[in-house]
Amino acid sequence: MSYKALVRSNVKNAFNLVRDLAEDVILQKSSDIDFDFSTGVLLDDAGETQLPIKAVIIENKKKSTKVNAIERQILFSTEFLGDVNAYDVVYIKDTHDETKMVAWKFGPKIIDNGYIMFANIYRELTNG
Repeated sequence: MSYKALVRSNVKNAFNLVRDLAEDVILQKSSDIDFDFSTGVLLDDAGETQLPIKAVIIENKKKSTKVNAIERQILFSTEFLGDVNAYDVVYIKDTHDETKMVAWKFGPKIIDNGYIMFANIYRELTNG
């Protein structure tokens, strides 16, 4: 067994061991718009792409001093994602209403080693 396969297997086992600490979230990437130079036409793929995955959310709820937003961290396996930079929104269950999903924007990726990603996510708060 190669080391890459061993690491992937252990990452999968780790996410299975955290059980209810991992939540079901949905990663979303916007449509890719491409340009066909031969015809001069913008090509749009099938729209938005969503991917349900398991992730561990760290509930620190730090408030930003610059804007009215809160910050959390998210940890998930990158095994089936492809390019993680293509995803710009993560939907997480609302803490007050578990039937609703709330959109969070990705911030800087702290760790992205090809096996796991640990990143900051932000959500702007509404006044009122």
